[in-house]
Amino acid sequence: MGSTDIINRRIRFIILLMGLILAAAAESYAQNDSAGAEENRPGTRSKFEAFSVTYLHIPKSSLSDRRLFFSPSPGIAELEVNLLEVNLNLPRLYRESRTVLVHSLSIQRLKFKLGELSAADPQYPGQRTPEEQKAAFEGISWLDDLAAVEYRILASSSFSEGRWRWWLTSRHGLYSDFSGGLSAGDYRVQAALGIDRTWGNGAVLGLGAAYSTTFSSLILPVLNFQTSSGFPLRLKLLLPFEGSLIYRISDYLELGLAGRIEGNRYNLRGAKSPLTGAPADNLRYSAGTLGLQAGIRLAGPCRLILERGFTFRNRLELYDGGRKNGVLYPGVPSFTRVAFSVEL
Repeated sequence: MGSTDIINRRIRFIILLMGLILAAAAESYAQNDSAGAEENRPGTRSKFEAFSVTYLHIPKSSLSDRRLFFSPSPGIAELEVNLLEVNLNLPRLYRESRTVLVHSLSIQRLKFKLGELSAADPQYPGQRTPEEQKAAFEGISWLDDLAAVEYRILASSSFSEGRWRWWLTSRHGLYSDFSGGLSAGDYRVQAALGIDRTWGNGAVLGLGAAYSTTFSSLILPVLNFQTSSGFPLRLKLLLPFEGSLIYRISDYLELGLAGRIEGNRYNLRGAKSPLTGAPADNLRYSAGTLGLQAGIRLAGPCRLILERGFTFRNRLELYDGGRKNGVLYPGVPSFTRVAFSVEL
């Protein structure tokens, strides 16, 4: 049985397990009158997103080994990107007075699909014939064998009559092609700490810092700003990670703009760089998206979000022992994101 088949079986098992946990979670939330993940204070929602599935599709675009301004040089291949994420917010761990502790489980599947291969740019040193280019991409198993399993935990507590709140979050995960079992290199940890204030009109403003190991060990400043959920036009910023400007047309329809930067670092085993043929033990993939968003309230607690726009800063970086041995740049294609969630 191939490694891809094994991974597919593992992911189907995890999705089934999460579905069973969701049923238990729904019962738990019902017994706790759907109080949500934090206090129902101005500027926060009382409903809780218990379960969500998100699918991101970036169609085939020219893949190059160098970039000229905002566009890649003549391509050496075509690359399609598909990302599936399933997230389950588990029953809260603790709640007393103004303090709450919640956690969630998430799985992701990232799949790259190669299209037609072509020769490298004849003007570029180290050019290869189409036959050599095809051989370079053969056996690149990490293209469709990447997955991640994450456990997230959030603690928060409000004070000064609910106007101020501190929060602490951490994320622990395994990110790998999962070929040949697990190792310490598959494990990543991230954490963030911040404080925010809710103003009289329901707006929230906060500052914090995040320790990230997504691409390298970094400490990043975090700015959190949200306008009141009671206004039709809502601005939400979590810089430098994401932002949105949404207008609520009715209780069933919202339209606006949304942007985010996302990506991850995956541990590889027995992989190689298609550019140099050198070993590669680490893949760092990142992509930014910016586009139109439509939120549709379906029957009952179900919600559908559709996004359509373009990508930016799209790249795959290959490393061996911390040394970069190749960067692949997809073009600037469009993207489509579909998310389905259940709120309790």
